[in-house]
Amino acid sequence: MATGYWRFIPQNGNFTLYDHTPIETDRTSLVVQVTLPTTTVAITLNNNSLGYDLTNPASYPITIEPGDLTPPRSSFEDGVYRIQVSYNISTTPYTYDEYHMYIPTIDMCISDKLDTYLASLCTKCGNKELLHTLNELVVLRQGAHLDMANGRITKADQKITMMKNICTGTGCNCSCGC
Repeated sequence: MATGYWRFIPQNGNFTLYDHTPIETDRTSLVVQVTLPTTTVAITLNNNSLGYDLTNPASYPITIEPGDLTPPRSSFEDGVYRIQVSYNISTTPYTYDEYHMYIPTIDMCISDKLDTYLASLCTKCGNKELLHTLNELVVLRQGAHLDMANGRITKADQKITMMKNICTGTGCNCSCGC
């Protein structure tokens, strides 16, 4: 089994996969699996399905929208996603299997809290609680990236859950985001 080379880019709430396997031959038996933070969904693509063309792989990416999944979703939630692509080129099977951290809601939360903090130019000293929350979110975010880079997927997912709880105000009011 050979390794396929794909690039994953979240764009406008969708997941886009670009095929960079340097063989321009038709792909066959293409299967894409997306492991969501809560479940695994397999998507079988046919020629031109989801914008991808098996006969012209370098020209068209695979675009996965939340509604393409079963059951359909309105959006992708923040979390760690595992993207698996398997296909054949001639008689050789290829695979791509990567984990990706997707946290646009948490990033917006951090940005909004930072804007609020910076807007209080004259009262920053009185806004220590918000600064503490920002520090906590940024440290957890960095820790999640470090976990992802070192293959500690479960630990990264735990940090994402903590960040979600801090951003939404759910759970208890402690520094751990529980």
